[in-house]
Amino acid sequence: MALRFIGGNSVESHSLSVNIGLLFLRFATVCTLVYYELAIHLGKAWNNVWQDEVQWGLVDQFTDLNLPLPSPLAVTVILAAFLTAIGLLLGFLCRVNSLILIGIFGFLLLYQVKTSDNFTPEVIVVYLIIMATLFIVGAGRFSMDHILTSQRIRRKG
Repeated sequence: MALRFIGGNSVESHSLSVNIGLLFLRFATVCTLVYYELAIHLGKAWNNVWQDEVQWGLVDQFTDLNLPLPSPLAVTVILAAFLTAIGLLLGFLCRVNSLILIGIFGFLLLYQVKTSDNFTPEVIVVYLIIMATLFIVGAGRFSMDHILTSQRIRRKG
C-alpha cells in the first residue's frame, strides 16, 4: 500500500484506539516537557533577552562547551523546543517537529548538558524514544496533519 505524505503525516488510517493513544502520547509528552522543563527555561530566556540577566546555567554550560554565542544559542534552543512542542501538541508537522526535538535531546544527551535535576539522561532517553515513535508513526487521526491531508485529498479527488 502506497503512503502519501503531507506535513509529516501519512494518510494511512489506524484504529480508533491507536489514534486515541497517539493523541494521549502527544498530550502527555508535551505537558510534562513544558511543565517540568520548558516553563522554567522560558522564564530564564525571557530574562536573559529583555533584562540582560546572565545567571542562567544553560548559558554557562554552553560557554563551557565553547559553543559560539552561548546566550543567543540557549534562547534559540529553548524557543525551538517550545515551538516544536506546541506543534506536536496540535499534531502539526509532527514528524518534522519530532525530528527537531530528537536533535535537541540528542545534543543534550551527547554533551551531557544538565538543564535541571528532573531532566536526567534516563528521562532524555525516554523522550528520544517517544519522539522516534512519533517520527515513525506520525500524529494520528486527531491532528492538524490529518485535517490538512484530508482536505488536500478531497481537493485532488
